[in-house]
Amino acid sequence: MRIRVVLAATVAVLLAATTSAAVAEAPAADATPQPDVAWLLIGAQPDFARLSIDPVKVRKGVLRFPFTSHAYYPQAGLILIKAQPGQLYGLSESALMWGRPLLGAHYLACDRTATFQAAGGQVVYFGTFDVEVAGQAPTRTVQGYNLHAREELSQDLEGARAFLKANYPGLAARLEQGAPQDMPVGQACR
Repeated sequence: MRIRVVLAATVAVLLAATTSAAVAEAPAADATPQPDVAWLLIGAQPDFARLSIDPVKVRKGVLRFPFTSHAYYPQAGLILIKAQPGQLYGLSESALMWGRPLLGAHYLACDRTATFQAAGGQVVYFGTFDVEVAGQAPTRTVQGYNLHAREELSQDLEGARAFLKANYPGLAARLEQGAPQDMPVGQACR
């Protein structure tokens, strides 16, 4: 009897782990700028990196993430997110997945993390994050990202524009450069 309870609990935990980070679908190719939609364009390298980016709330100066998250895999190194205008979005997790949904190196945001925000009708490119593993542990930076520090982000606005022209032509002409904002997270790095 006890073995069945432990087995059932293990299965429940594994199912929760697979459903807590829903893989977000890419927007339709015919997407166009609209006043009631903001577009966030964020790069991630390598191609098997996954970023979890979610709407956040700020309470007492600290980011609060929702219970479930949206996982994004890059397409040709870039992630396009259809966002609510003016809503603050935060990077809650980075992962190197190596092709399997449960197997990979997952790093939760701690101390501080990158946030993204755009107004209605805007299409904003925030740069490309390089997700790395140093040995068996995540790369840590002075700013607490589990990614490279914001100052080390690579910027390729024209490459981002070429990506949009090829995949989302209705958004390419409105593309502008943005910068992620560094904000505190309510969890310390260990």
